[in-house]
Amino acid sequence: MQNLNLWMHTLVEVWAWDKTGRQLVDRSDSPWDDSDRRPSHADRRKALRRQILQHQLSTITHAWLLPRKIIDLAKSLMTFAA
Repeated sequence: MQNLNLWMHTLVEVWAWDKTGRQLVDRSDSPWDDSDRRPSHADRRKALRRQILQHQLSTITHAWLLPRKIIDLAKSLMTFAA
């Protein structure tokens, strides 16, 4: 199990390798946090999670004809998940 955790940690770091700090960090929920602080692994992991959720949502909305209300609800729920 530890081997899988190390692989997942490594894959997140590789995914974030060429991303800028601005792309990785969303400090809108914590304005008191130092904006100049370099992104942590948790920041990288959250950015990857946000990208995956946004991709899934955009795929679903293009494939299905969903009411605007449902799409807005899904976007607001996505902010809690990410």
